[in-house]
Amino acid sequence: MVIIGLSMVTCSTDPCKDGHTFPAWTNPTCTVAGNSVRTCINCTETDTRTSGFAALGHQGLTPAFAATCTADGSSESGTCTRVGCGQVVTGTVIPALGHQGLTPAFAAICTLAGNSEASGTCTRAGCGQVFTGTIVPALGHQGLTPAFAATCTEAGNSQASGTCTRVGCGQVVTGTVIPALGHQGLTPAFAATCTADGSSESGTCTRAGCGQVITGTVIPALGHQGLTPAFAATCTLAGNSQISGTCTRTGCGQVVTGTVIPALGHDHTSSLICKRTGCDHQFALGDTGPAGGKIIYIAPTGFTVTSTTTAFTTYTAYYLEAAPANAVGGTGVQTTMRWSTRSSSPFLSVTGTGQGIGSGRNNTALIIAAEKAAYPSDTYIYAALACDNYSVADFNDWFLPSRDELNQLYLRRTDVGIASIWCWSSSQFGIDFAWYQSFVNGDQAGLPKSYNTIVRPVRAF
Repeated sequence: MVIIGLSMVTCSTDPCKDGHTFPAWTNPTCTVAGNSVRTCINCTETDTRTSGFAALGHQGLTPAFAATCTADGSSESGTCTRVGCGQVVTGTVIPALGHQGLTPAFAAICTLAGNSEASGTCTRAGCGQVFTGTIVPALGHQGLTPAFAATCTEAGNSQASGTCTRVGCGQVVTGTVIPALGHQGLTPAFAATCTADGSSESGTCTRAGCGQVITGTVIPALGHQGLTPAFAATCTLAGNSQISGTCTRTGCGQVVTGTVIPALGHDHTSSLICKRTGCDHQFALGDTGPAGGKIIYIAPTGFTVTSTTTAFTTYTAYYLEAAPANAVGGTGVQTTMRWSTRSSSPFLSVTGTGQGIGSGRNNTALIIAAEKAAYPSDTYIYAALACDNYSVADFNDWFLPSRDELNQLYLRRTDVGIASIWCWSSSQFGIDFAWYQSFVNGDQAGLPKSYNTIVRPVRAF
């Protein structure tokens, strides 16, 4: 480079100023790689390639295949079909591998069989061939004492015993004990059961050479097991006077019922709370009562059921129970009936009927006494008599409710299922009338005693 004045000029003698000149790449062959670097023919500048120069390998050869347990393998072989090559490649033989994992042949001994050759299943991947070999049976011990038979009472031995005299063994053989046979022809033993004695076997042995006489031993009866002990009845649960249940002894399973004691039922006689020991039962409104009806009234402190007749004695009650169904009266099949035996005025006046709670039973007794005294031969079943005749579940203390008792029945009408327009009470409303109540709107008023309405008995307890 020469500096002339203020200018810099490059000489034109550089042979690569217009670019480098590289020789052609050497191409790879089957066995020789091409070059990856070439040098400019005019300078030392190099050019590098990163692919396309590796040896190509032969083509068209028979692929290599692996040796197996029983067959040789080989590396690839044949004549290369690549243009310009044609090299003959001789494969390298890979000898057969032979089976692996087999049990070697072994000799038989006194107690174990042998095998004349290797056996088992080849464990080499891809083989799994099974070889059984030729089994050589166990030789058995020699020089032993012969087996001897068992008798009824003495054990025998099922095989020879002693010390084996075979070279290399010397094992002491005890044999297999044959248990004493036991007597035969005896009456078999039978087990005791829950209710019958059992016995061990007995009789005269019929086995040849024995003939022993065996006396059995009595096994006492076992008695049932797993039964429930006797237990007392409660208000709501039945009891049993003796042990009961199903015997759990194998082979028995007998059901022992004992004597069932029916549930006692709650005792609310003149008591708000059940009087039976250990029971604190109280009824609630709408509960099913002792007679199967519905509880329509509760007085926690009690109310007096007053008697002015000899039909019953005055007592304290805590509940009113409505009957499960209406009474039947009239000629005996009617579901509605008159208050009186009379179908028209003049009617009998019943003196002393009350209207309050606790008066209905006495009202009923007064009505029946008055009607029987006045009309002893009349067979018509009027409201009070229909209630007195009513009986269910052995309860027969029903009566025609008083006016106020009837109102309690109205208040619980949904529980008892009454939807009739009118219902009689036992409270008189003058000579020709008696109190009734509408079960539509609850109105109470006097109704002629000749009218027919439904009747629902109640009881006080």
